[in-house]
Amino acid sequence: MNRFLFFLLVFSRVTLFAQDPDFHFAKRLFDNKQYSAAQTVFQKILNYNKDPHSAYYNARCSKELFLSDAIDLYKNYQEDYPYSLYLDNVHEDLALIYFRKKSYSEALPYFEKINNIGSKNNLVFKLAYAYLSIDSLSDALYYFSKLMNIESKYASASRYYCAHIYYKQGLYRTALIHFNKLLNDAKFGKIVPYYISQIYFSEKEYAKLISFLEPIINNVMPSRSAEMNRLLAESYYFLKDYKNSIRYFNNYLQDEESPESIIHFFLGKSYFHLDDYNNAVDHLERVVFLEDSVMQNSTYYLAASYLNLNKNSYALQAFKKASSYDYNRLLKEDSYFNYAKLSYQLELPFDNTLKILQYYLENFSNPIYIKEIETLMVKTLEGTSQYLEAFNALKDIHLPNEDQKESIQKLAYF
Repeated sequence: MNRFLFFLLVFSRVTLFAQDPDFHFAKRLFDNKQYSAAQTVFQKILNYNKDPHSAYYNARCSKELFLSDAIDLYKNYQEDYPYSLYLDNVHEDLALIYFRKKSYSEALPYFEKINNIGSKNNLVFKLAYAYLSIDSLSDALYYFSKLMNIESKYASASRYYCAHIYYKQGLYRTALIHFNKLLNDAKFGKIVPYYISQIYFSEKEYAKLISFLEPIINNVMPSRSAEMNRLLAESYYFLKDYKNSIRYFNNYLQDEESPESIIHFFLGKSYFHLDDYNNAVDHLERVVFLEDSVMQNSTYYLAASYLNLNKNSYALQAFKKASSYDYNRLLKEDSYFNYAKLSYQLELPFDNTLKILQYYLENFSNPIYIKEIETLMVKTLEGTSQYLEAFNALKDIHLPNEDQKESIQKLAYF
């Protein structure tokens, strides 16, 4: 059949069914959104004549009525009428059905088959969203970017999703440009401060974060309140403004029932720097199961807090624990030095104290601390009958101080 005869036949069938009173009645019901009644008539037509127009609208009624047979009706239609003028409509309808079901992977092939989809903003937006939903970020960005600068109801949402994708890709500067343009947007204005704050924090621009977030902290979305207070608290902490850090950490704790251990570390150390040792101890005692670097710091400041509260036995154990971590060598040495001093001051059993002091001299090298440890070792030995050991320990001291010289002279008589 040549093309002329084919189109003549098609035209004849269209004319015939345009004049069919049943089809005309059903189409009028369809246009008035009386889909159930319309479908009954379309199915009646199909019983006496297999018409592509009625078959299409029958499937379309099932789609509009959310009936489970819609997909099968459309797929059967594609097989029965592969050259139908409605094929583009079928692809669009199937894409929308799958999109509505959140079956985005199934929707995408049908979206891509729609001719001139770029002229339909609603379909471009759904296509972009489908790609975003399956984490195909580059494709989603491509289609969202086509809409964000076009005056339509999809512009602000498309800009938001573009900014979100840039954020996920770590392109913070580009994301920030787009998020800032949405600050006064009715729909996204209360969401974007979260992203902007996170970007400033990730870039360690703590002063900028504080300047941006603090004036609006009481107006952020309730679901974001805890996280925003935490960002402010940590920003102040890293800027060593411990008073404000404590303020916002406490705001955070009002909304967070099970805070992470790191929060207690930040709070404990902040209180320590403000000489509030009781509160420092209260929080530092709750720090558990963190990486060695934080545990070492936490235990060290806990020990120092105990020491300032004259709880020397607790300080002894905490310094001992802090010295067991190898992450920071200087902190390890300082912790062991304090542990050794407290061992002497608390008059632990002689052998234990002597071993602790000897261990320091064998493993650490701070010259100032070494002098003090040597003196403590001698005093420990002086309190026993081991005068020879004490004298030998002293006589090997390089450039002894006045106390050590006096001890050498005393022990020389024995």
